[in-house]
Amino acid sequence: MLPLLIFLGVPFLGALLVAAEHVRRYGETPFSREAGRTTVLGIGGLLGLMGGLCTLTLLGFLLVGAMGESWLERAFEATTVLLATALVLFAARNALRVGMAKYADESVAALARHARDSDELKLSGWLLVAAPLLLLGIFGLIVMLPLLLFGIVSWTTRRARESQFLWILALAVENDLPLDDEVEAFSFTLWRRNRRKYGEVAARLREGRSLIDALEIGGVLSRPLVAEFRAAQAAGTLPQAVRTAAATHTASLLHNRFDGSIAVTTVYLWSVLAMIFSVVTFIMYWIIPKFQDIFVDFGVDLPGWTVQAITLSDSFVDNYVFVMPVIGLPIVAGLAVAIVGIAGWGNLNFPLLMRWFPRRDAPGLLRSLAYAVASGRPLPESFEEMAEHQRRADLRERLLRMMQSASMGDPLWTTLAAEGFLRSGEAGALQAAARADNLDWALRTLADSMQRTSRHRVQFWLEFLKPAAIIAVGCVVAFFVIAFFLPLVKLIGELT
Repeated sequence: MLPLLIFLGVPFLGALLVAAEHVRRYGETPFSREAGRTTVLGIGGLLGLMGGLCTLTLLGFLLVGAMGESWLERAFEATTVLLATALVLFAARNALRVGMAKYADESVAALARHARDSDELKLSGWLLVAAPLLLLGIFGLIVMLPLLLFGIVSWTTRRARESQFLWILALAVENDLPLDDEVEAFSFTLWRRNRRKYGEVAARLREGRSLIDALEIGGVLSRPLVAEFRAAQAAGTLPQAVRTAAATHTASLLHNRFDGSIAVTTVYLWSVLAMIFSVVTFIMYWIIPKFQDIFVDFGVDLPGWTVQAITLSDSFVDNYVFVMPVIGLPIVAGLAVAIVGIAGWGNLNFPLLMRWFPRRDAPGLLRSLAYAVASGRPLPESFEEMAEHQRRADLRERLLRMMQSASMGDPLWTTLAAEGFLRSGEAGALQAAARADNLDWALRTLADSMQRTSRHRVQFWLEFLKPAAIIAVGCVVAFFVIAFFLPLVKLIGELT
């Protein structure tokens, strides 16, 4: 009954919660918005009751447990119920907070808090909807592995192609060469699909569109990079911006070793785990039953390691509903990390998730602002233009709020820090640079520093966690190897 409640009732409530929040926030009439608020509040109360039930169940697992269960089975059951409890209570807390709030204040800070609460509520609702997908953890790993391998190859090829294209653009812009001819000539060196994409960019350039509009529509470069070029074009420094982007892109490509990337490490670990799962499944289904019959015929007991492996396999099958979510959660996390590593942060569009990591968007935003500051362009106008061409809903809302804040005379560094793009020390550094009339230089330098720091931090954790993960996988392999080969050794020893 409990698994049915968790994996069927919870997703339904999550979908209903997302729909009610959409009506509450974007309803056409006051009555519909109020009905949505009431529905959100009611679902929050229901989720709170469900969270209480899950909490009592968890206490029962921890204090009493089921008769005849092993400690491993109880651990998997308790962990699954704990995950479900945390997820349900998180959604209940968000629903109750949004449902009981009035949001009468219309200040910039209040609008930011309102948007944050709404996005957090929708995120918790979608997490409830996606919870049953954890049951497909192992099988999703096996299915996604070829796609990830293909993505890594495509990612590496695309990065190299973008670097070459940026250098061609830099030379063409600096020397006033016809951009449409240069882009079309570059497209002739590519395969069919990419040739068509770059050919469309050249066709739009011939129609009289600007380079930035053609790049934005064509999608041949990342969105943050196109946003930087747009800001540089408005400041009259497009040639310098394109050359700087080409040099930075090439340096990043050279220093990002293929064997050290997050995506490659994730795929390596997934390959080993998928192979272990496949081999163990085959042996447990076909080989071990024959081993048991042979040992019974000879009157010999199976080794303890083999018995433990059989018990573990039987527990996995008998408690699939509880075991798979525990295994599927790190698999989903690994999949998310691999997708970010392959596609690139700026090319993703998941506002509900990405809004919680504003510092990942900070380098591109700071460079765009540096061009605006250097040209003396008003900041509200720059924020408005960036918001107009921004596809991500969360970042567009932040830019519009920063436009309002800048229009009211708030300093740039205060606005950036309030939206989470800067820390207090970084805001202080920009303030000092503004007093020295070096704000544009400080913005560019800070953007480069943030990118280097992020890259070094990722490499540090990658080098730290890679040996630990390999050792853990090695221990799993060693356990099953010993468990499957000991019966042969024991049988030979008993018969000689």
